[in-house]
Amino acid sequence: AAIKKDCIWLGPDKKLLGSAYIEMAAQATAVLDSFMNRGKVCAGMLIGAREFAAYGDAEAGDTLRIEIFREFSLDEMGVVSTKIFKLEQLVAEGELKIWQQKD
Repeated sequence: AAIKKDCIWLGPDKKLLGSAYIEMAAQATAVLDSFMNRGKVCAGMLIGAREFAAYGDAEAGDTLRIEIFREFSLDEMGVVSTKIFKLEQLVAEGELKIWQQKD
């Protein structure tokens, strides 16, 4: 994920807000799910974040790598863990609880 200078998640100090990591991880999870389902987009939403921690800063011009790991899924509920890196530095990690409508 490339952080652009007009990114809506940049704070007054021009650093990425901590809550942005959660949203970016949720969006990356949705993109990965669509990719794994051959482009099919399913209705779903983030229903919670747990033990999410930010360890470093990101700012305009940085590129982040977002890793997603499926930990658990049952029916329409699931949990993924995520790690977000700037270069090789871990800048955030945590778990997301998601709901996804099944066909």
